[in-house]
Amino acid sequence: MLVTPGNLSYGASKAFCRYLCKATNWEVKANGQNVDILCTMPSFVETKMISHLTKPANVISASKFVKYALRDLGQTDETNGAFRHEITGVLGMLGDKYFQGVLMYFYKMLVAKGR
Repeated sequence: MLVTPGNLSYGASKAFCRYLCKATNWEVKANGQNVDILCTMPSFVETKMISHLTKPANVISASKFVKYALRDLGQTDETNGAFRHEITGVLGMLGDKYFQGVLMYFYKMLVAKGR
């Protein structure tokens, strides 16, 4: 998950949901319950939340995301869903430290210009 400047609440809520799912999954498994909990961490999904953006290359429909997520249910405890989202997730993890510096530089420029 790539944390971006100016997006604190969104990034924090995604991190919270991820660890809540993981902890709940471990707890129910430790109690011997046969429950599958799947944390979904998609990239861009066609929703009202991104309707104002230029359509990113890795956007998928909500129905396709659900299809891909259900494919992973019972196989893993976390998924990005579509393969293109898996790639985005891996690149985000690998480049997090590099991109943080670049994003912070541009964020500071925007703040300095009053945008």
